[in-house]
Amino acid sequence: MPELCEHCSQGHEGESAYCPLTGKLIASRLFPPGTLLEGKYRVERTLGVGGMGAVFEAVHTLLEKRVAVKVILPGISVDDHRLRDRLIQEARVASATGHPNITSVTDMGHTPEGNLFVVMEFLDGVTLRKLLEDQEVLPVAHAARLIQQALSGLEVVHRKGIVHRDLKPDNLMLVTGEDGSELLKILDFGIAKIVQTGSGSGMTMAGLVMGTPQYMSPEQAQAAEDIDHRSDLYSLGAILYQMTTGTVPFRDEALAAVVAATLKGEIEPPSERRPGLPRELDRVVLRAMARDREERYEGAREFLLALEPLTREAPVAAVQPDSQTLSIDESALGFLDEVSSSGSFPAVSTLPAKAPAPAAPAPQRGGAAAAPAAPASAPAAAAADR
Repeated sequence: MPELCEHCSQGHEGESAYCPLTGKLIASRLFPPGTLLEGKYRVERTLGVGGMGAVFEAVHTLLEKRVAVKVILPGISVDDHRLRDRLIQEARVASATGHPNITSVTDMGHTPEGNLFVVMEFLDGVTLRKLLEDQEVLPVAHAARLIQQALSGLEVVHRKGIVHRDLKPDNLMLVTGEDGSELLKILDFGIAKIVQTGSGSGMTMAGLVMGTPQYMSPEQAQAAEDIDHRSDLYSLGAILYQMTTGTVPFRDEALAAVVAATLKGEIEPPSERRPGLPRELDRVVLRAMARDREERYEGAREFLLALEPLTREAPVAAVQPDSQTLSIDESALGFLDEVSSSGSFPAVSTLPAKAPAPAAPAPQRGGAAAAPAAPASAPAAAAADR
């Protein structure tokens, strides 16, 4: 019986490397289980396939250690030095940080066909995208703490002159830390851009919009050449918006409409999209997503500290996976979206004043004041079913 296709979950006869239903490359036929890379990494199974590469679970045969191996696929311009340089850059950036919220890279090599691969730590967990599919929204405190973890990792990366450029729920993985707490890991620096003065890398290409439209900043949508760390802060603001409201800020399914709305910069406050959310969340999100980057937080640390008042709930238990499986959507592997658009930038409307606190209850007859009803305990964020 043929192995099930990772794209359509059906078995296909023959030796074609492409799914006959979707036309997508079947990575497991290029690197079937048992394939040995550079004599020491034995491929076990395919974890995910994207536009430029695939990720496999593998075992280091000498250390008997599970790892994740990311390979540029043979059909994607093997000789294109820009793709190769981008993957090398991802490995170097991740390896240099040593930060617990950044996925670590341990090795690099080439397949027998000459394709570059990167060896990363294997993560047992779920992506934020999967968690949101299961729960739709998260309690504000839980969402704020997760964004704080992402900002902690980005602060280190930004100091090295690196902008991720494609932050989205697919690229944020939730795992269990060494102390049993919930740990967020940032994945895929594959389209990161070195912006450090004098680096001379020039890896991004003029005129290309790199990122995912629902989370990209206005300057990304315009394919600006001077993207800086504040673009990542905008993306995390959009993710926080989705985590707490259940929807992305701009919900139109048409790419051009999403880009146009991003450029216009008129964002419905979270508390209007989902009544009951705190106004402080509105202020934090709208500043992070300000159309003019000069009006956003100056850096990851300032954004992180601004979230602190929103974290006033007990910490939640770590997310537990359904199985020992890392599920990676193809969009989590990075891709290039090419669009061309422009627009004006009207001012973001100001927020309404905070509602007054309710009056205290009147005393009962007999002199004793009626005790107010005890507030409902804040629900701990439900861990994803594993």
